[in-house]
Amino acid sequence: MEEMLTKKEKRQLAKEEKRRESQKASIAKQIRNWSIGLLIVGVLVFGGYRAWKWASTPVETVDVQEVLGVTDTDWVKGNPEAQITIVEYADYQCSACALSQPLVKRVVEEYSENVKVVYRHFPLVNIHSNAFNAAKASEAAGLQDKFWEMHDMLYEKQDEWSEERNAKDKFFGYAENLELDIEKFKSDFDSSEVKERVEKDLFDGQRLGVSGTPTFYMNGEKLSGIKGFDDFASRINELLGN
Repeated sequence: MEEMLTKKEKRQLAKEEKRRESQKASIAKQIRNWSIGLLIVGVLVFGGYRAWKWASTPVETVDVQEVLGVTDTDWVKGNPEAQITIVEYADYQCSACALSQPLVKRVVEEYSENVKVVYRHFPLVNIHSNAFNAAKASEAAGLQDKFWEMHDMLYEKQDEWSEERNAKDKFFGYAENLELDIEKFKSDFDSSEVKERVEKDLFDGQRLGVSGTPTFYMNGEKLSGIKGFDDFASRINELLGN
């Protein structure tokens, strides 16, 4: 049939087909643009909702005194009735924490009647792969009344276990050196009770904004600029009115 068309009619037919193809392309482009526009609007609406929800969500107000309040589950050195409480958040694998231990001991010795020191776990698990298990080791020892003995040993022997792939074997050895019931120690070490105890300290420290170790609080106030015993003594004497 196309052969019977004149040249003019063929040109008109080709022109019409081209027009229809152009129209189809235009419609497809419009649909694509509408789809992209709807997607952008959806993203903006969702983002706006998330921003509104974030802005309207109440920020947790942390009661510092409540979090730092000494409980029956805390490990305390010094006079339990002392008017000055020092809370230390520390990591057994932290070299700075190990260096601070003689300082803390001296504070307790020289202000034995006026100060109590509370030790809390803050294992920096992102950089210290053995810190959490070390905290568990001290807690497991604590269930046999040897928390402070294990605490001291972990810091004194930090170089022995801090880079070990399987530091648990070292901790079990320390438990034997402390003459603990080793089977009970191993069971407690793997218990949910001990794990949750460490996690509670870590969570409370995060609520307070602790980001590094050691971090000290004295009667609820975060200490900064502490470089040695004299700095501690100055703060303590100020609170004592000396």
